[in-house]
Amino acid sequence: MSISVRQIEAFRAVMICGTTKAAAELMHVSQPVISKLIAQMESRLGYSLFDRTGNAIVPNEHARKLFDEALHVQERVEQFVRFAKALGQPGSGSLTIYTSATLSTTLLPRVVARYHLRSPKVRVRIANKSVGEIAQRLVLNPDSIGLTIWPVENPAVECTVLASRPVKILMRADHRLADFPNALCFEDLQPESLILHSDSMPLGDAIRAQMARYDYDWTVPFTVDSSETAYSLVEQGLGLFLCDAFASSSLNARNLVTRDIDSGIQTSVCLLRSRFRQADEQFRLFTTALRQQLSEE
Repeated sequence: MSISVRQIEAFRAVMICGTTKAAAELMHVSQPVISKLIAQMESRLGYSLFDRTGNAIVPNEHARKLFDEALHVQERVEQFVRFAKALGQPGSGSLTIYTSATLSTTLLPRVVARYHLRSPKVRVRIANKSVGEIAQRLVLNPDSIGLTIWPVENPAVECTVLASRPVKILMRADHRLADFPNALCFEDLQPESLILHSDSMPLGDAIRAQMARYDYDWTVPFTVDSSETAYSLVEQGLGLFLCDAFASSSLNARNLVTRDIDSGIQTSVCLLRSRFRQADEQFRLFTTALRQQLSEE
């Protein structure tokens, strides 16, 4: 009995994606190719892995037991490929980082500067994506890593929370609350115009849930998908914005200030990687740079 790595890849893809169509998209092949690879694997094993009803394909007990082993095989293959490439180009290569637009203009550049000192030959690509998209990209590109301010729940993605801090309230330096001596609370914001994240974003959902606890008709004239957009609106004096604390140190130069607020909401710097990616040398170097930067902010 001989089972190829390609068949194991197809099996893994179907288990992750749930359908042969989605698995084909993941592997950049046609759906019949996936079906053929699965059929070949089942033939060589001598038993079926999926129950088929119409177009539906459901993993059986054998498939569920084999899935963990398939993950280990894929990890080893990915590790072998990276190791083989590194032998030919010591200290070189590439690193793709998927992150939010906020982190890409605040915390991440400082982390990348530290990382670049240790790995000057590595080409770094930074791509802005939503939290949901980042998890999908990590599955499609296991050699990439992700950085978010909100935990991600995905069975194919490992999420490590490195730091958590309460959200801040952002305002212009000449705002009446800028010199408030104590931490603010939601009651202090009731007369103000507020700028909120859209309700499709986890932080936006969390803030709205807290606001709903108060019997007050909040003034929310602006909703944004990007924190950077909110910063510009605050600069124009159009409202206050609840933002993550990890961005606050980058905003003072824009005549903006942040104040503590008793909101009960925290954001977290979360490092993400595919469960099919080994923690190789570049991943460890980036993690070290990130931890060092967080310890200083």
